[in-house]
Amino acid sequence: MTTATAPGAPDRSGTAGRVRVTRTAGRLGRFVLERCPPQVYAVYALLWTLALEGSLARLDPAVAGWRPTGGTVLTALALWLVLCCLRAVDEWKDLAYDRVHHPERPLVRGAVTRGELRAAVCLVTAALLLLVPVSGAAATAVLPAVVGYAAALPWLERRSRRVRESMLLNLAVTYPVQLLLSVHVWLVYRHSHGAGPGWVAVPLVAVCVCAFLHVEFARKTSRADRPGQQYYSTALGRGPATALTLGTAAGAVLLVLVVLPPWRVPGVAGAPAWVPVAAAGWVGWAARRFLTGRAADWPVPPALAFLVTVYLGLALTAWAAA
Repeated sequence: MTTATAPGAPDRSGTAGRVRVTRTAGRLGRFVLERCPPQVYAVYALLWTLALEGSLARLDPAVAGWRPTGGTVLTALALWLVLCCLRAVDEWKDLAYDRVHHPERPLVRGAVTRGELRAAVCLVTAALLLLVPVSGAAATAVLPAVVGYAAALPWLERRSRRVRESMLLNLAVTYPVQLLLSVHVWLVYRHSHGAGPGWVAVPLVAVCVCAFLHVEFARKTSRADRPGQQYYSTALGRGPATALTLGTAAGAVLLVLVVLPPWRVPGVAGAPAWVPVAAAGWVGWAARRFLTGRAADWPVPPALAFLVTVYLGLALTAWAAA
C-alpha cells in the first residue's frame, strides 16, 4: 500500500536529502580549505601552468609572443582540481599511518568520510571531461588517467610490501602522477597552437620534475632519528637524503641554463631570465642552516620559495620577451 503526501504538506524525504547534500558539501569544502587551500594549491597550479606554457612558447619558433589566455586559466583550474583529488586519495591511502602520526587529519578525526571523498573524486574527474573541446581529447584524457592511477596506488601498496615500505620505490611509483600533469600542459599547448615544441620540451618538463622533487626531499630530510616515520633521511641516511635535496635543486637550475639560457634573452626580459638561477640562493640558505645544525629538519619554506621563484621567473621572462 502506498501513501501519498497530502497537498501542501512538506516533502520530508526531499528536505532530508537536501540537508544531507548541503552537509556533505560543507564537509568537503572544509576539507579543501584545510588540506588543499586555494591560496596555496591554486596559486601553485597557476604558476606551474604559466611557467610551463610560457616557456613552451619561448621554445616555439612559430610563436612571436606569449600572453596568458582564458585557456591558460582553465588549464590551471584543471590542475588545481586534480591536485585536490590527489590530496583526497592520499587522505584515505595514508589513513593507517595518519592515525599514528597525524591524528589531526580530517579523515582520522571524522571531519569527512572516505565515501564522501571518493564520491567527490569521481564527480570532479567526470567534470574534467568537459574540457575536451578546449584542451583536446589527448590532453583531457591525461587527467582522469592521473586520478585513476593515483586511486589504484592504495591497492598496489596493500599488495606489494616493497612498494609500501621502500620510500624510493614508492616515490618512483607515485611520482608519474606529477609528471603526467606537466605532460597535460604540454598537450594543451600543442592542441591550442596546432603544433608546438616536441622532444625539446622534455628537458623543460624535467625542470618541473627537479623543482618538485627538491621540495619532496626537503620536507622529509632531518638530522634527527625518526623511526617509524616516512623520512628519506631515516630510510636512506642523512647524507644521501641531503645529496638528493641539493642535487634536485641543482638539476633544475642547470636545466634552465641549458634549455633557456638567460644570457641569450635580450632587452628588458634579460633581468627576469636570471630569476630561476637566483632561486638557488634559497637552497644555499637552507643548506647552511641544516648542515651547520641550526635547523634539525631541512627548512621547508625556502624549498617552497625555490620552486615558486623558479616558476615565477620562467613566467615573467616569457611575458617580458613577448
